[in-house]
Amino acid sequence: MTTYDLDKIGVPIPENEKARFLQSMNEKINNPKGVFPGFHAVTLLKRHLLDLIEFDYFACEKSDGTRSLLYIKNYENNSYHFLIDRKMEVFQIFNVKKFNLKSEYLFDGEFLITKDKNPIFTIFDTIMYDNYMVINLSLLERLDLAYKSTKILSQLYNFKITTKKMYKSYGFAEAYNERESLAHECDGLVFTKVYEPYMYGTCPTLYKWKPPYLNTVDFLMKYIGNGTYELFCLGKRIEY
Repeated sequence: MTTYDLDKIGVPIPENEKARFLQSMNEKINNPKGVFPGFHAVTLLKRHLLDLIEFDYFACEKSDGTRSLLYIKNYENNSYHFLIDRKMEVFQIFNVKKFNLKSEYLFDGEFLITKDKNPIFTIFDTIMYDNYMVINLSLLERLDLAYKSTKILSQLYNFKITTKKMYKSYGFAEAYNERESLAHECDGLVFTKVYEPYMYGTCPTLYKWKPPYLNTVDFLMKYIGNGTYELFCLGKRIEY
């Protein structure tokens, strides 16, 4: 994965403020576990193909970027802008043109690095919009809210901000074939169900696909002494 250091965009907020900040945000979005609320896809298997036929899905390229939430917080009628990474580290964006949005917004997206080494923040979902939770809206509606927002936000930041381009699932080949023309790295496809609420954590109906040469296997290595290691992998919840 091509990571992008968020401290190039924002400044980490003090540790003594972070807990209170995250608690406030998690209460607003009903995230009692306090973990990163962004959804996670499961690997596309043969048995999932029927879902792509029976239900409405959008397909998009799977970018090789840094997952982040963009949170716009309103305090005493002023807007403050933050990025939150998977580890729930919070970075405040100070280089923002003066514009009061008067409400709070939370978008799910990722930072990509173009082949020219420029950062782009791409939004692919909306969690909160204009102080309202919108996770129960359809993906189409949530994307429309994101698109409307990027028109304003793109004028405020010193980095480019866009909405992820989506295709009907039967147009997945077009999404994949366009990867060579993208300004950033792409390592597969993501299939998102249109008429499904946004789900925190692992979403069993959100599928990711990679070409075989990009698939990886995670191993656990344990040192057992005398210069010897044991290697473990997990398959069907059974440790080998």
